Amino acid sequence: MRLKKDWWAVLSRAWSVRLIVLASVLTGIEAFLPVAWDFGWLEGRLFPFLTLFVTMAALFARLIVQTGLTHED
Repeated sequence: MRLKKDWWAVLSRAWSVRLIVLASVLTGIEAFLPVAWDFGWLEGRLFPFLTLFVTMAALFARLIVQTGLTHED
């Protein structure tokens, strides 16, 4: 395994990376809310589906060609 030559371009411009970061934030919020406040009605319904949707969007974004990124391996 090796780091891509254009790793900074991928990290800063790829939608898949942005969506993975968003999914991580949603997961953190989902873990934090029950500790901070009583959002039982929200916890079990909204955040798992938001996280699933964003994660699947990240997978899709990783497979499509994104302009502004080089294709060097």
